[in-house]
Amino acid sequence: MCTSTDLVNWTAGKVILPAPVPDATVTASTAPYNWYPTLISPDQPSETITDKAGYLYYAKGANNGTSYHTMYRRTFELSLTK
Repeated sequence: MCTSTDLVNWTAGKVILPAPVPDATVTASTAPYNWYPTLISPDQPSETITDKAGYLYYAKGANNGTSYHTMYRRTFELSLTK
């Protein structure tokens, strides 16, 4: 996640939903994983702009030898600290 007040200057990126294991090590026999995190604020025209609040959508897989994914939605509220 990066933030900007003027859409020109941006803060350094920050991980907001770390995967439990590195993506390269995920196999059918390793731990569950979280993928495709997307922040969506319903009052914005697309997922490319996010307000301070909205929803975090992501897929979670069980890694039990199947290709099943379960989609999750969680509310979020960002607080900016200096």
